[in-house]
Amino acid sequence: MNEKIDIRKDDMVEAQLQHNYIMKAREYVKAENERVERPLTISVMIFGCQMHSEPEKERVRII
Repeated sequence: MNEKIDIRKDDMVEAQLQHNYIMKAREYVKAENERVERPLTISVMIFGCQMHSEPEKERVRII
């Protein structure tokens, strides 16, 4: 059985799901900021290899 899988289609679906999740998370954070009447903060602690520090900084920037 040799079925072809269109990876690009699957990737597009996954990207849309991630985009929708991020939009909902932004709405939630905005509502929480208003509820507590101050900006929310985040703290990320990195343990282990420093090679992982740049991706973590990017995740914090996105959040």
